[in-house]
Amino acid sequence: MALTNSTFGNFCLFATAWLLLSVSVYNFVLLNPLAPAMRTMYETTHMSRYNETMSEEKWTVLYAVSVSCIYFGSVVGGMGTNIMLTYVSRKGLMQLSHVINITGVIVIALVAGTTWSYEALIIGRIIGGISLGVAYNLPSLMMSEMSAKCKQNFWQGVVGAAVAFGILIGSIFSHPKILGSLSLWTVLVSLAVVPSLIYLISSHWIPNTPFYVLRNYGKDEALEVLKKLRQGTLADIKEELVSMSEETSGKRKVLIKEMCTTKEYRNMFIGVIFLYLNLSLVGIDNILLYSDKIFIQAGISPDKATYATIGVFALQMLASLVGSKLVDRFGGFKVHVASNVMIIFAHVTYTVSQVATPAAPNVMPYVAIFAVGVFIIAWSGGTNLATFALLGEITSEPTRSTAYGYSAGILWSVAWVASFIPPYLQIHLGSYALTIWLGFATLFLIYVVIFIPRLKRQRQQEVVLYSKESQNIEIKNLTVES
Repeated sequence: MALTNSTFGNFCLFATAWLLLSVSVYNFVLLNPLAPAMRTMYETTHMSRYNETMSEEKWTVLYAVSVSCIYFGSVVGGMGTNIMLTYVSRKGLMQLSHVINITGVIVIALVAGTTWSYEALIIGRIIGGISLGVAYNLPSLMMSEMSAKCKQNFWQGVVGAAVAFGILIGSIFSHPKILGSLSLWTVLVSLAVVPSLIYLISSHWIPNTPFYVLRNYGKDEALEVLKKLRQGTLADIKEELVSMSEETSGKRKVLIKEMCTTKEYRNMFIGVIFLYLNLSLVGIDNILLYSDKIFIQAGISPDKATYATIGVFALQMLASLVGSKLVDRFGGFKVHVASNVMIIFAHVTYTVSQVATPAAPNVMPYVAIFAVGVFIIAWSGGTNLATFALLGEITSEPTRSTAYGYSAGILWSVAWVASFIPPYLQIHLGSYALTIWLGFATLFLIYVVIFIPRLKRQRQQEVVLYSKESQNIEIKNLTVES
């Protein structure tokens, strides 16, 4: 029987991939439908402090800062992942990130909720952003180290599907007619504590990754962990342990200096950076953070804009479920290329709809919704899932935490800017506000088609080389013993 994940292993993978990302993205997307309630809060606070009405310019700045400040925390979390993994285990950092998430919720729900202080809300989102920064690093790394090889692409897809789940739940619950009102928004934010508590309780039974246990405690302990995580014969499990030993044997963790100065590692590092940036710089922040505003600008009435957002995010969830199967069947590369082509088509279609709105004002808003739907399907069912699969394919265990950590720091720094500028792009570029993301999508498509296959071949050759070296060492040891 082929070695695969056991039922307990699937539970561990599900908890690791789903809960942290769901919680983090749940908090990430809330301010989109909450914008009207936020404006009332901010204007009331401003009036009580300064005895004057808040200007439109100040509201735009405060809203953009409130939405985008979560990325400041994400930079800290992304960069801190690599540093913290030097001192704590994978599971320990996962637990810590949930504690950080709970702390951010408390600051927003209790402090900002009782005082209506926009400074407290911003601080709370920065704290929550630290958890989000860890979330885009650690689960993917743990999927690579915990899942059976035949199911790694599927579980990397589940990491991406968790994002879609969090976005959908967040957009539904934050609707003004559910929990997105002035009187209930603190309850909305507080719900993010529940899955964190569930994970912290269940993590008592979840082991560390086999690679971590092998490096720190030896083969016997790693074998015991694999027995829990795998379903198959003992011989197959021992064979996987040998393969893990070959990948880690004599290979210390690659640090950032070596990553940048060694050609093979540098090419890998650049590939990871481009894949991470592809997630953000194709314009996803426009949709996640400002979709209501985009739909209103496209001609949808304000009372229907949030319903359009919920519909698009529901489509996103379905696309993620289907996309995880596609990634599992066709591999990350093919799905990634196809999804970037669809994203380019969506940006062109949306731009055309905006330019043509004066000629067909009753039709073009629905063309805009169609374009946003295509974009969401492509990003959620393709790019977001395939990226994590490709990250696992082009990195090795000694390079993974360094490559992920520093690349994530770059991602969140860029995403911080990308999340701040959409309101100003809409003001100054109007119908052509998405063309900048169209340019990036085209650039990333060209890079992936040309360079990612080379990095995958390099990674495969590296594995073969390790295997041959390990076999030679074993033969020499046997000769010496004889």
